[in-house]
Amino acid sequence: MVNDLSTSTRARSGPDDSDRGWITVRAVDRLDSGSGSGVGVAIRLHGCPLRCQACRGHGDSIGGQRIEVETLVGRVAASLPFIALTGGAVTVGGGEPLAQAPAVAALFRRCRDLGIATVLDTTGDGSPFSAQGLLYLSDRVVLDVTGRDAATLFGRPEIPGVAFARRVAARGTPLWLRLTLIPGLTDRPSQLDAIARFAAELGTVEQIRVVAPQPLDAADLLRGCRWSKLRTAAAPTVAELGAARARFRQHGLRAA
Repeated sequence: MVNDLSTSTRARSGPDDSDRGWITVRAVDRLDSGSGSGVGVAIRLHGCPLRCQACRGHGDSIGGQRIEVETLVGRVAASLPFIALTGGAVTVGGGEPLAQAPAVAALFRRCRDLGIATVLDTTGDGSPFSAQGLLYLSDRVVLDVTGRDAATLFGRPEIPGVAFARRVAARGTPLWLRLTLIPGLTDRPSQLDAIARFAAELGTVEQIRVVAPQPLDAADLLRGCRWSKLRTAAAPTVAELGAARARFRQHGLRAA
């Protein structure tokens, strides 16, 4: 995996990230295989209205670089031989793509012009109009369900992330769910069972990915994390990850 967001990238500063010609990016990882079956490009955006406990891409004011969409298209095109050979894709993820939906839509259109599959990696928390527009341009959706429990998955269907998941299912777009497993916080059996029931209800979930949290540096924790317990939370063991995956498999779901 190669981080290809170099200092030579044409950039500008400005408060408006909704301009479809410019996008705020944290990193561009070439030769990435995290969100598909082949080798592709993962574009990690900067900026998100949420403050999730396991994410480095939240909406603080520093750390992102604002670049032209066409610059990203050029980076993607440079990896086209690997993408074509392995059946890879371009994945755009957190920060939150729905927060920069016009620019992401422009990027996805250009990727499709090049014959490259697109993957939207999102929490689903955003404008329903923006979400609907991006769904038409997404070949797969990876939906983060970390922090969702029975109360949010079933008790309040108007919650954006839940409503978004149902729109994905109604469209028939291939859907993966992702759970960041944090011992003592997101590994409760009741929470895992609620996610499994929700996946079964949707009917289009291809797999659930159970992953360990990315390490957060002290500055990120102090600035953005709502959960004080995360400061001392241990990373899940291999056995704990395996147990969570096994519980999903007991519900008839594919888990990785």
